[in-house]
Amino acid sequence: MRFVLFVSFVSSFGKCSPLTISSILVSIKRNMYKSLAEIAGALARIKDPSLIEGFLGQLLTKSEMKRIVLRWKLSKDLCRGKSQRRIAEDLGVSLCKITRGSREMKKEKSALKRVIEESLNSGPKEGRFYTQ
Repeated sequence: MRFVLFVSFVSSFGKCSPLTISSILVSIKRNMYKSLAEIAGALARIKDPSLIEGFLGQLLTKSEMKRIVLRWKLSKDLCRGKSQRRIAEDLGVSLCKITRGSREMKKEKSALKRVIEESLNSGPKEGRFYTQ
């Protein structure tokens, strides 16, 4: 749907060839990954978890935070060996959402799995938004 709206938007400014639209999309994707790399680098240099937590709290909406936290929880449960059906019941989510996380965790060099495992072994247990 977003792509269709984007193409309609671009096309409304005149006749754009499919090649032009494709070039624009490639440029947008390249810039997105560059920005993601900048964010990752900035966060990697910060040693204060409360600063990172504050940054994320100010950058993301409550809805975005809820979605990220949900993915984090289900990824931790997958890493702990909990069944997908049990995770779906516990978190009130569809199996499709869990399946995506499961696929990511099974990849040979899964960054998600590595970060989750490191967090389970030594991650911080409290912060400004932390509640038990």
